[in-house]
Amino acid sequence: MESIDFSVIVCTRNRPEALFVCLGSIAKQTQTPYEVIVVDGSGDDSSERQCRNASFKWGLIIKYIRAERSLTEQRNAGIRQNRGEVVVFLDDDVILDKHYFQKMAAYFSRCQSRGEGTRCTTHPKGKSKTMAMKTLQNFPKLKNRGKKAVAVWDL
Repeated sequence: MESIDFSVIVCTRNRPEALFVCLGSIAKQTQTPYEVIVVDGSGDDSSERQCRNASFKWGLIIKYIRAERSLTEQRNAGIRQNRGEVVVFLDDDVILDKHYFQKMAAYFSRCQSRGEGTRCTTHPKGKSKTMAMKTLQNFPKLKNRGKKAVAVWDL
């Protein structure tokens, strides 16, 4: 299985405690992401403080940016800052299984040969789980870097 550089974009607004827990679950991954970008739409600095706390506690390197209070604007701001091959959007209240990115890399590798814009269905532990992939060809900054840019949503 080839190594995949995941750029994790966590959009948050006024939920610093949930963000801290989410960042902790990212830090404890068996396959660490290439980068973590937190895009904050809050009106204060409490989320920024939690990012610093997470960095200190777990050694997690976090790129913190502020953006307009709009999920679409926040995601776009994160995409403009990312440097990885695969973009993963997480809500700030998500707690990941410690093997999430390892499993995601395996799923992505299996699906990659099926072509872009496809759906890959897997059945871990007897439960149906679907992952949708979509190429971000309409983002010129990503396309111009010559990297394969794919957004992955865990449905």
